[in-house]
Formats: sequence, structure tokens, C-alpha cells
Amino acid sequence: MAPRGKVPTPVERPVPKVCAFRLPGGKVVRLGDIPLGVLARIAEEHGRGFVDLISQPLIGTGSDAEALYRAACDVAGVIAPDPLTAAAVYDAVHLVEKEGPTEGDQTTG
Repeated sequence: MAPRGKVPTPVERPVPKVCAFRLPGGKVVRLGDIPLGVLARIAEEHGRGFVDLISQPLIGTGSDAEALYRAACDVAGVIAPDPLTAAAVYDAVHLVEKEGPTEGDQTTG
């Protein structure tokens, strides 16, 4: 309890973060914004759960991360680099706020 006459400082709660890909041209796609059917197919093809896939996109053989990256490019209307390198996929992963606009071109949210 705040002393008499003092206004207590509000507690700031952390903003939930989720994984996203920052794509060529600066577009950002939250992995949870990829259509569920696409996520389910990728997860099934790679023996993973879809929540595991969107929360840990770089865990696995690499082919699952490539499929996720390409799906994010489809959502954003961006052509994936060819060849798509491991460095490009690794560098594209970012944590962004779960709600609200993303930086750059607000592709999702």
C-alpha cells in the first residue's frame, strides 16, 4: 500500500512475444498467422506439433524451417530467395509482440 498522499507506480506487465520471420523487403509475418492447415501439414511432414513448430522454428532438421519460411513468404506475398540459405532463415527469426502492428510493412496483426 502506498503511503498517504503518494500515488502508487503501476506495475508494467511484459508484453507477450511470439516468433516471426522478417522477410525480404522488411515484411514481418508472425508464425501463428500462417494458415493452420499449412502449419498442420508442415508439422505432420516433420513429426512435430504445430505449436512446437511456431514457438521453436529452428529446432529440427532444417527442412521444417525452410517450409515455414516459404509459407511465411506466401502469406506476405514475397518471393523466397533462391537458393534459400540456412543463414537467411536463421537471421529472419525474430520475437515480436503477440498483438498489434509489427515493424516495417505491417503484413500481419
